[in-house]
Amino acid sequence: MTGLNLMDKIFFIQGARIAFSIWDVGGDRQFLDHVPVACKDAAAILIMFDLTSRSTLNSVIDWYRLARQWNQTAIPILIGTKFDDFVHLPPDIQWTIVNQVPYLLFM
Repeated sequence: MTGLNLMDKIFFIQGARIAFSIWDVGGDRQFLDHVPVACKDAAAILIMFDLTSRSTLNSVIDWYRLARQWNQTAIPILIGTKFDDFVHLPPDIQWTIVNQVPYLLFM
């Protein structure tokens, strides 16, 4: 990954043409400079984190705040990935993660 990937899609639903672009910014701090370009005209901002890695969940707040600096109107969507691995974690770790997520939703 180069830090910024772009994917354009067009599809039709009941005769309506739907076109959208997904700007994928790498999660490493070295790619922070790409956030303004990706967020500027976005209708939604998808922030993804690894359910098995608490450090990625902790980074969500920083990514959200940075995205909001460049776009105040986009709908923020928090997405937890690797659920198939998450279900194999010890229950106490699962609960720690699950209980932290609602806090992030109201930041």
